[in-house]
Amino acid sequence: LPQHWDRLNKSGDRYKQCYGHAAIVSGPSGKGGAARLAARGALRIGAGLVSVVCSDDARQEHAAHLDAIMVKPFGNSASFTDCLIDIGPDAMCIGPNLGLDHLAKTVFVDGLLQSCPKCIDADAITLLSQNPTLQLSPQDVMTPHEGELRRYIPAGFAQTSCRETLARIAAEKVNSVVLSSVKTAKCCAAIYWHIWMHVAIKRYQRGSLQTSRSRALWLTGSRRVALLN
Repeated sequence: LPQHWDRLNKSGDRYKQCYGHAAIVSGPSGKGGAARLAARGALRIGAGLVSVVCSDDARQEHAAHLDAIMVKPFGNSASFTDCLIDIGPDAMCIGPNLGLDHLAKTVFVDGLLQSCPKCIDADAITLLSQNPTLQLSPQDVMTPHEGELRRYIPAGFAQTSCRETLARIAAEKVNSVVLSSVKTAKCCAAIYWHIWMHVAIKRYQRGSLQTSRSRALWLTGSRRVALLN
């Protein structure tokens, strides 16, 4: 959507809060690269504030690698909720290195209760696969690569190999948008694009992006599918 990139340029006469707060929810130390990439992407594309929300043991790892991005650690599920209340995110990406243990599941479920639009990625998709009763909201986006999609809808892969059909099956099951890519290397690009759409909606919710793909995907409240070629 090249015609809309210029609208994300910040003006010098507005406060940073006018451009939204993006929260990237990660997990324990050692594998936080994807979360930091998503955080840098959100900052670069125009979010006024960006926070990486992570396990307390990952605080130093993220702080050593990030500039102009806040690090918000949590020690248990209760403090995670307190952390989100303190941040008040306008958009949230949850899943990169979140983990699959009981605490990760509790954090994920608490994250789903947040009213802001959410990007569900990586470990969060695996948690969805393991807990089929969980659903997203129509404003959310799930960004699976082929392996994650296969775990989420194994029956779908037994029926068809069509990417679009598989993504539509997943979208119907999860009750949200599915942004699907067969190639794992494009997963980070999916997160980047997703957060850009949220920032765009936040900043131009009064109609200046009426014709953009982001508005068509999200503000109608319908289940749509986007494929990255």
